[in-house]
Amino acid sequence: MRSVRRTCWLNLLAVGEVTAAEVIRLLLRCKGHQFRRSLHHFDPTIDVFEFTPDLAEERWYVKAYFVSTNAVLISVHPAD
Repeated sequence: MRSVRRTCWLNLLAVGEVTAAEVIRLLLRCKGHQFRRSLHHFDPTIDVFEFTPDLAEERWYVKAYFVSTNAVLISVHPAD
């Protein structure tokens, strides 16, 4: 149960604490240095994208990958 709680906390979009519109707003605020691409640890054929935008003097962390034309948001939360 502990890992489920941690997973939920790491994805505030999944638990309804932020909206899709708020995530879009965060992504639109990203500058080039606030983006990183890496390979998915379970499937290295999938690119994972990490964004670290700032909003109201708070850094956020958004992690996603794309399957076809759909985005899968893994993490959406304030950065540590």
